Amino acid sequence: MGYYEHDGVLIDVSVLSDGVDGSEGWVVEFWDLTPEGDGELVHVRFDASGHSTVDRLSKSVDEDFVAWALSVARSELE
Repeated sequence: MGYYEHDGVLIDVSVLSDGVDGSEGWVVEFWDLTPEGDGELVHVRFDASGHSTVDRLSKSVDEDFVAWALSVARSELE
């Protein structure tokens, strides 16, 4: 968990359990913390096998941000 900067935006990254009993999955949340920012941006979900899916929660999220978020999410789980 930590804070990152992406294109001048302060991003909070949190790693959470996926909340499913008996699962070994994880959810990595990305939040825009800038004043007047978009708030919750993306969830990157990893199942027990390490496969990932991305939930875009904000219309402002583009492919570049998704690629960056996937990279950060993987590094957070190492």
